[in-house]
Amino acid sequence: MIRCTWLVPIALAVGAVAGAGCGQRMDVGSDLIWTARFESGALDEWTRVAGGSVVTSPSSSEVVASPERAHGGAFSAKVTMMTPASPPAALSVLSREGDLPDEAYYSAWFYLVQDASVTDARLLRYWAVMRFRGRSDVSNPDTVFDFLDVALRKSPSGGLIVRLFAYDQFADAPMVIPDPPVLVGRWFHVEALYKNAPGAARHFVLWLDGSLVVDIPVTAGDPGWVGWSVGNMGLDLVPTTVTVFVDDCAISRVRVGPNGHLSW
Repeated sequence: MIRCTWLVPIALAVGAVAGAGCGQRMDVGSDLIWTARFESGALDEWTRVAGGSVVTSPSSSEVVASPERAHGGAFSAKVTMMTPASPPAALSVLSREGDLPDEAYYSAWFYLVQDASVTDARLLRYWAVMRFRGRSDVSNPDTVFDFLDVALRKSPSGGLIVRLFAYDQFADAPMVIPDPPVLVGRWFHVEALYKNAPGAARHFVLWLDGSLVVDIPVTAGDPGWVGWSVGNMGLDLVPTTVTVFVDDCAISRVRVGPNGHLSW
């Protein structure tokens, strides 16, 4: 069953204020927990909530609200990263850490400005647009670790494809669809279901443009704490500077999907 409610998003669970904006409304109904649409021309939907921040390293990287292009409305986040040739890796991200549900759908739209060379060399050269983090001890912030990356790689034919890199296995997760492609110059939608409740079966599911691409159990880390980032993360890319636009980010109790409505 699909429900369409055509409502301006209302933040419910984490006390965030959603950006109503003046453009196309994001049809997500009353199961929305939080959203960021950047229609204020700023990044405050991320920075004003508990655990929200903008993180850039090195300082030459940046995240700004931009009218250059948008998935819906008039603004998106323009995320630019300059990657070094050796560790530590660069990152330019919008981040939420802690104060997140034990089970929720995390989604965002991405637009790649340019192609980039990125091999299947694990972390020697990589490019990621979404990351989940965990803690080995929920009560100890010093135990945070990178957990899962939604990464971009080169296919044998030369195009960009999506992979899910699991840090605990130091390997790619099994894919339901082999080599799912993404295109430069076209918006694509990434959505993940992360079940991380204590005492329950923990699970991670990933969709690309509405198609199921990953479905795996979760064993790493301590349940009950979630960190989530979107933007640019990488090392040793050619060109060294890459830009990604991010828009219509949401955390929801049910799937948002690429059509912008909730479904179950």
